[in-house]
Amino acid sequence: MFFLGTYAIIPVTVTVLLLLVMIPLISLEKRSSISIRQRWIIGTTILVGSAICSYFLYQYTKDGLKKHFFNNGEIVCNYKKENIIIQKEDHYMLKDGYFIKDGAAIDIDNCKNLKNK
Repeated sequence: MFFLGTYAIIPVTVTVLLLLVMIPLISLEKRSSISIRQRWIIGTTILVGSAICSYFLYQYTKDGLKKHFFNNGEIVCNYKKENIIIQKEDHYMLKDGYFIKDGAAIDIDNCKNLKNK
């Protein structure tokens, strides 16, 4: 899926990579000048930092999508296994993170900008 939900993958990927790096580092304790406690503190800091950066990147993208909608830009959303083009001039409303029209509510997390590049 290529929509906003992909930002949830970032902390998971960092966690897996961190664990793959931390396990060999812990086993090499005698040869290293960094203690296990310091390694875990560094690893936890990286993990928490990754989660915070991922959250802010997600919010930044979501805010950009809302701004694009209010500027009457085209947005593509995945709704019931179909891609739907959404525009403000097509009488869609944005309320509480959902695009609403004719009783259908489409979650903003399933959408992305359609920009001409």
